[in-house]
Amino acid sequence: MNTEELVDIANSLSNDDLCQLMNIVSERLFVYYGAYNNCQLTSDVHFACLNGASVQINTVSSEYDDLSKDRIFAWCLEKKPSEQTQDNQPGEDDG
Repeated sequence: MNTEELVDIANSLSNDDLCQLMNIVSERLFVYYGAYNNCQLTSDVHFACLNGASVQINTVSSEYDDLSKDRIFAWCLEKKPSEQTQDNQPGEDDG
């Protein structure tokens, strides 16, 4: 399928159709939040839904009331500048 065909399909989808499509492929998607303290912050997509006239993408990490409860987010938030190496990732030397 070429780009023009994909654009035609995308433009023909209602927001409800787009939500359904995103939910179908959600296991193939993740969201990049940005970087903090030398960590790349991401989360898997949990589901998509309608929010007014927009499609809302909900991530797995959005289930937390406090992102510091997520093991990876907490590790990045707690790191000190002197600990910023790519050698010591969460789960490798944490126990």
